[in-house]
Amino acid sequence: MVTLDLDYSRIAKILKKVNYSGYISLEFEGKEDPNIGVPKSLNYCVMLFLNFSL
Repeated sequence: MVTLDLDYSRIAKILKKVNYSGYISLEFEGKEDPNIGVPKSLNYCVMLFLNFSL
C-alpha cells in the first residue's frame, strides 16, 4: 500500500480543472527501501493523474 502525506487525488482534480500540463515532482522519504517505495509511489501517482486526464 502506498501512503502519501499529500492528497494527490485532490491535487490531480485541481490541476485538471485548471488545465495544468507542466511537470509534477515526487519526493520519497518513506521507511520502505527506496528501490521498492519510489516505483510504487510513482506508479500510484501516474495512474492517479492519468485517470484525471481522460
